Amino acid sequence: AKTKKGKGKKGSRRVKQSERKVLEEQRKVNVDAAVKKLLKTLKENNNLDATLAAIRSILSIESSNLRQVVASAKKLDYRLAWVGGDDAVCHVGTGLHKVPLARLQEVFLSSLGRSRIELLEVIRILGPFPNVKNILQGNSKVGSLNDPFNRDVNSWQITMDSMVDGTGKEILAGSDDNIRRVLLHVYFADENAIIACVPGEDDEVRDDPLDESGANLLVFVREDSLDEKLEALRVL
Repeated sequence: AKTKKGKGKKGSRRVKQSERKVLEEQRKVNVDAAVKKLLKTLKENNNLDATLAAIRSILSIESSNLRQVVASAKKLDYRLAWVGGDDAVCHVGTGLHKVPLARLQEVFLSSLGRSRIELLEVIRILGPFPNVKNILQGNSKVGSLNDPFNRDVNSWQITMDSMVDGTGKEILAGSDDNIRRVLLHVYFADENAIIACVPGEDDEVRDDPLDESGANLLVFVREDSLDEKLEALRVL
């Protein structure tokens, strides 16, 4: 009887594991379709209402685990596909694109594994000059947030302790005063996309990350050809 009962428990676990696998595969299909729809919207008309609707569609899907994404030994590259405003870009980046004759071309975010994060900015200098890149690196820590709407929102604290400037020179933070700390609230994360928001006043969770026409939102999508993209951008 014990043997039969044990087999029954194992069989039940296998059924549940199979069901979870099917659900996870369907979730990935849904995320892939929603991300492709967003990219198509951005490419075809870049209409704000349509863009926000496409982002909300992604947010409606159950998120994966941000901890697994950033703590995995696997390197994952993302491209900043859409951002709601310049303040949100400056919240995570250097802000060096705001100097005269400079334009921000692209921003890439890479999870290097073991919670190590790299942010790469490609900045165009107007005139007959090559594009330059700034690289920020640091460690990240994922935490849980007490969200009044019971959403699965994570805090993502990134501590930037190293920068490689456009000349290729690495600048280490050295003292604690020079370390840059970036806090983001992440509303969705998996291998295909990360949707993060600049926190509200006193680091509060925003009721709706798409408020103010998504001004505080950053949408990163998976980038499978980072080296080729950088080559096409003529980056030093």
